[in-house]
Amino acid sequence: MIVFSVADRSTYRSARDMISVMAASRSERFDLGLSTEKPAVLLVGNKCDLASQRQVSFAEASALASALNFQYMETSAADDGNSVRHAFHALVKQAQEKIAEEAAAQAKRRAQLPTPVRQPRKSSSLFDLHLVAFRDKISRAIHVNV
Repeated sequence: MIVFSVADRSTYRSARDMISVMAASRSERFDLGLSTEKPAVLLVGNKCDLASQRQVSFAEASALASALNFQYMETSAADDGNSVRHAFHALVKQAQEKIAEEAAAQAKRRAQLPTPVRQPRKSSSLFDLHLVAFRDKISRAIHVNV
């Protein structure tokens, strides 16, 4: 969740910078094979109740989120935290959906892999060694008594 104040443009610029750093980090992690999934990210414009002090329009922030395939929401602590709570619920839901998508993709990839051919295993367990020794002992005992 990346939060900025709609009443303070500098926080919006900081949010954009943070998104750039995240994108670069994700790209590096992907290139190194450390990450394959896209993180759940929610861009949140806070203090939307301060309409007279607004410096970042809904359209501007929404366009940024849309360009990045992020969800955008506006919140205000002045509404008893309902919109803030809603934002957290939206982020959790998005994360759950991404986890389910990744699990389905992994299952599909596994299903496409060839099944390895297993060679019959040569038995060399301790039990088998004792069985061979016991058989040899019996065999010698029979030959001695005959």
